[in-house]
Formats: sequence, structure tokens, C-alpha cells
Amino acid sequence: VATITGVDGPGFEKLEIKDGSATAKVVDTETASTVSLTGSVQSEGSTAQYVFTATLSHASQGVTTITTDKGVITIADGETTGTLKIDAANGEDVYKDGSELVATITGVNGPGFEKLEVKDGSATAKVVDTETASTVSLSGSVQNEGPSAQ
Repeated sequence: VATITGVDGPGFEKLEIKDGSATAKVVDTETASTVSLTGSVQSEGSTAQYVFTATLSHASQGVTTITTDKGVITIADGETTGTLKIDAANGEDVYKDGSELVATITGVNGPGFEKLEVKDGSATAKVVDTETASTVSLSGSVQNEGPSAQ
């Protein structure tokens, strides 16, 4: 707010203050930042994991925490991504097919963001079956003919 408290100028017969104050406003246009969740696809094996990655549209200012129904993802200061890894327990198994796990964002906390919105809030991570073949062998035996042949 600025207020005119006095005027003085040569050549004016009568100089009066009509509206003596004014207010300047800065309107903040919120720039929304978004977070998206994606899931990985991995082959089964002893080290197979479901991997979920949270990605920010703008770098984190401080530590950003993305809470999912499967665990917490932390994005470090200055970074745009963080991951959550969950062991899949899908070893090489001829009897087990591939599997998948769905995670959903349940909360976000990021300091320094004017507005942080969830863009893609659910993701599916998959462990695919490597389809190890099972084999069956059949062999015959040699027998002499006669009453004891089978």
C-alpha cells in the first residue's frame, strides 16, 4: 500500500489529492508439480523384485516422501526419482507362473512445492515367468524273447 501525503508543483492553480492511496497485488499462479508411480517388469529368479518408481515433474526441494500401500518411497533433495523394492520370492520354479503386485499412492509430503498433485497414483510391477521347460524321457529295454519276456 502506498499513500500520497502531499503534493507540490509549479504552474498549478489548485493541486488536490483525489485518491491518496493504492494497493499493489502480486497474484501467485500456482505451478503444480506432479508425482507419478510406475512398476518394473523383471524375469523370475533368486533376485527378482517388484520395483516401484516415483517420479516428480520438478526436482525435490528437501526430502520428498511418497507413501504407498506397500511402503514408503523417499526422493532425496535435488532428485526427481525414488524407488521401493519388494522381494518377489519368485525363484526359478517350473510349477509357478509369473506374478504381479499393485501399489497405490496414499500420501505425498514434499517441502518447497506450492502444489504437489498425484498424476498416476497406481502401478503394477511384474515378475515374468521364464518358462523353464520340464522334460520327460522314455526309454525301452532289450529283452530276449521267451516265457520270461516282459
